Amino acid sequence: MRISKIRVPLTETKKVNLKEINLTKKPLGAMVALVGKNGVGKSRVLKFVENYLSTINYENYFEEHLTGIPSSIISQFEQNISEAKISMNELDNKSYNAQQIQEYKSHASKLMNGFIQRLHQLGRAYIKIVDNDDLMKIKANINNNDTLTFENILTNNHFDSVINNPSLLQPENRNAQQPNFLLNEFTAFNNQSTIIYLNSLTNEIVNDEYNLFLKHREKPELINDEIKHKRSFQLFNKFQGYVKQFLGKDFSYQRTTQGSNGNNTLHYNDEPFNLNLFSPGQKTLFAYAILFFYLDINSKTNIKESIIIIDEPEQHLHPEAQLKLINALKSIIDKTGQFWIATHSVHILSHLDYDEILMVKDDEIIPPSRTTPGKSFNDLMGIDEHINELITFITSISEWAYGNFMVQCFKEPDVIFDKNINDPQYKIFKEFLKDKTSLELLDFGAGKARIGYTIQEDEIVSKKVIYSAYEPDRRNFELLNKVPNKKAIYSGINEIPKNNFDCIVLCNVLHEINPREWISILNSIKDLLKDNGYLLIIEDRYLPKGENSHEFGYLVFGTEETKILLGSNSTIEFKLEEVEYSERIIFNAIKKNDINPTSDSVLNAIKKLKENCFNNIKMLQKKGKDINQGRRYANETQLYINSTIALETLQK
Repeated sequence: MRISKIRVPLTETKKVNLKEINLTKKPLGAMVALVGKNGVGKSRVLKFVENYLSTINYENYFEEHLTGIPSSIISQFEQNISEAKISMNELDNKSYNAQQIQEYKSHASKLMNGFIQRLHQLGRAYIKIVDNDDLMKIKANINNNDTLTFENILTNNHFDSVINNPSLLQPENRNAQQPNFLLNEFTAFNNQSTIIYLNSLTNEIVNDEYNLFLKHREKPELINDEIKHKRSFQLFNKFQGYVKQFLGKDFSYQRTTQGSNGNNTLHYNDEPFNLNLFSPGQKTLFAYAILFFYLDINSKTNIKESIIIIDEPEQHLHPEAQLKLINALKSIIDKTGQFWIATHSVHILSHLDYDEILMVKDDEIIPPSRTTPGKSFNDLMGIDEHINELITFITSISEWAYGNFMVQCFKEPDVIFDKNINDPQYKIFKEFLKDKTSLELLDFGAGKARIGYTIQEDEIVSKKVIYSAYEPDRRNFELLNKVPNKKAIYSGINEIPKNNFDCIVLCNVLHEINPREWISILNSIKDLLKDNGYLLIIEDRYLPKGENSHEFGYLVFGTEETKILLGSNSTIEFKLEEVEYSERIIFNAIKKNDINPTSDSVLNAIKKLKENCFNNIKMLQKKGKDINQGRRYANETQLYINSTIALETLQK
């Protein structure tokens, strides 16, 4: 359910010192962010949002102030709504006198009366308020309400009673034990119930493991495979993931046995779990882990159809966690629900599309526009004091991405560290190795050994690859030395044995090498390969971040430019099937004898890059703007500039 339009007259808003709220020109989307300094009215606006369903009548319903209404509310009234809509459309299609108009409206009102009444009653259960007080209730052990266990919340059984009897939500029908949780399950979360639930999961896992042991006594290796399909294991594993996501630590359990009695103890970061030892910030993150766990596994879909309101989600969260929170919630409610926040976090602001931002200033809402992000950023930060931040946050989201990318082009390149075997670059590398049985691999320019660690995560590839690394920057040796099953690490090219490797991989490396050094480095690589060896060049053609790698910035070659550089016509090219990566991830395998760079081939390859970038820029100018196009446009522009500078310098 979404509030697509909202209008609150001045007669109501002036009671809380706000100006009229009128957001009816353009439908609001899945994310609505109220941005502004403290005290400008953000929380007061959220209060009107919270109560807006109670103001919906048949007229503003047909004006589409409310969309995506759950079937539990609307299904039994669809026929009446259809007839009422026909009646209202008559007024638009023909001319009637005042009395006739009133008769049509009266007829529509009567048809809609039952639906509007149910919307006012049951709709309140789809408004989920998660302010800082709610998080305190989740993270502090003060809620002893035993009428709604954590397991009840997860299964949402309590919601069935609301569907069947929405009058339970009326104040006069609630009692002291039942005031809040039917409306907002978040307030019913409590540590005691949650920890009991998690402990019960560990007991189920242990019981499942024991039963599997009895079943597979002769084949114990099957136990690990089958336990992963048990619901208790999957649930606990999911909760572990959220704790890891928000707190960056492991959440686990240990089994202790005394005589015939066994006991499970929850552990956090390899120590017995004790929430009282958490800092306030850690407790907040743990509360979010519980909340996300609930949102993820809830067996009913009402959360996904809800309007979730969070006042200042950034409190007690570091910038990275703020963005993870926003991204996760956006993905949960993207299709049918809505997410409202009030924030003054620059980190959150810079991660939003311009049409998601409502600026609140001087008790007034400034609707979304391409200038709103810049204005709201300036209001929060101030131009004079924070000119560098403003550079990376320009008026439209496409321009912001362009500007942010360009600013990064004046920075040293980041060293990427990730060991995800589903990474698109690794997937295409693995595809090349599919038919290989055993090979010696040199990770050339290994950085922090992303390739090495990822190989060890992959049971199939790790069995066939003998991994060595060359990395001239000794600051990365601490991580390199921890790569399991590595053969050797080299800091100088002269240390590396010649004619020794089946494959040498340059993953996101070639574009960081100064073109003046291409010939010597490529020829050195040729000497290190066995006679039937391959050079593997992997690049991200749509570089996600700008870099200042050398005197010419950076130069990312596609397959066409790579062939010209190496003087080869027999390059083996691999592409991923996914549309978003088919042209983006470049993978070329070149045989040893086809590596023949020359001064002319270097210049010709850069000329071809310049030509292709210019054509890409013209193509992108014809397309619509979004954040991805902004980055791509910036990348192509910077590559065009870099190639021009390189040619002028190298041709002298």
